[in-house]
Amino acid sequence: MPKSPEQFNLRKDQEKKIRAEKEIKTPRFLFIDDSETMLSSLRNAFPEKEVAFAECHSVEDALEAIKKYQPEAIFLDHHLTEDMEGEGLEIADRTKGIKIYSTTSDSSAREEYQKRGIENVKKYDLSKFRSIIAGEQKNEK
Repeated sequence: MPKSPEQFNLRKDQEKKIRAEKEIKTPRFLFIDDSETMLSSLRNAFPEKEVAFAECHSVEDALEAIKKYQPEAIFLDHHLTEDMEGEGLEIADRTKGIKIYSTTSDSSAREEYQKRGIENVKKYDLSKFRSIIAGEQKNEK
């Protein structure tokens, strides 16, 4: 008997969650974005176990991911929903003790992050991500 679309999506989501939990115990870096395409390209670029990826579509989802993974640094998108704006700033304001990097392409939002002392990293600048991750690892040792 063929599976309904709902059964397929539920199973796909469950498999993703199980795969993520098996692969990542305590990631040191967390990418938060609402775009699965973006996260997929980053997953391929950073297969390391200390890097986690969370597809979040609300402030609550992102805060839950931060609480779950307790990373040392976060790469955070500014827009996590279609109908709201500025979720990234709210998350940054509610997250203490964790280094945050903005990945927004919104120029006015970048200014707000800069006012808070948060560096912006272009989403597809993989060499910059690698440099930051390598630098954070050196700082730890």
